[in-house]
Order: sequence, then structure tokens, then C-alpha cells
Amino acid sequence: MSYRRTVTVQRQAITKPTGTGGLGPLLNTAGPDKKKILTETAIRFAIVALAFVVQRRNGGGLEAMDHALLVIYAGFFLWPLLHWRDTMEFHINGLRFKGEDFPFNGLREVTWRSWMAFGTTVRLDVGKETLNVTYVAEVKKIFNRCYTDLI
Repeated sequence: MSYRRTVTVQRQAITKPTGTGGLGPLLNTAGPDKKKILTETAIRFAIVALAFVVQRRNGGGLEAMDHALLVIYAGFFLWPLLHWRDTMEFHINGLRFKGEDFPFNGLREVTWRSWMAFGTTVRLDVGKETLNVTYVAEVKKIFNRCYTDLI
């Protein structure tokens, strides 16, 4: 059995005029998708619990290797919670994601990439930067509303 990752790529033109000085006025803001974060955390918890139960079936005390696996399990389980405060601000001349500015500077299009891996992963390519916007609520819809003629 082989695993095959399918990547969906969508190039999207930016139709609103952009300037070169600063990000300009704020158009809209997208906050974290807390429901998605909690759902994915719960699914990961179930996977970790199942793995731990299968591992502990043989009985016996916890050994050093078991402690190392518990740390790995905790990292896997808690990973989505790191995105609890992800926000994206949409300005006339660019984006601000997690407090970092990404100016368009004459950029004419962006690329959206998505694939399935423990849920849907979504990335936004802005120029040479790739932003993980998986846990930002309605990011594509708000982006379209701010920068294109699509609704």
C-alpha cells in the first residue's frame, strides 16, 4: 500500500491596486479557527491514547523509552494548540500574519496550496514567502473579499 499526497494549487490574481509604501489602511482581520484547532486536538488525543494503550498492552512499568515516547506523543497531541493565536490582517498593500508584515510590492498573484495530512493543510505563497494559514478562520474567503472581485 502506498501513500499518495495530492496537492491542490490555485493561483489567484490580485485585482485591487497596491502601492509600495507600507501596508496601508486595514481592510479586514481573520482570527484563529478555534473549532478546527480543538477538533484536531481531540482527534490527535484519540490517536495518542490508542497508541499508548496498544504500547502498554504488554504491561510492566514505564521505561526510559516509554518516557521519550510520551514526550513525542505530547508534542504530536499539542501541536494544533500552538496556532491558538494565529491572526491575519488584510491591508491595502499587503498582509500582516502573526505580527510579521508581507507587503505585496507590485505582486500580481498569490498561490494557495492545500493537501490532506491529519486534516486539511492550507498554505499561502506571497512572493517568496509561504504562510501556513491552516488554522486561520475563513482566510480564503476574506482574502477574496479584500483583494479580488470574487465574492
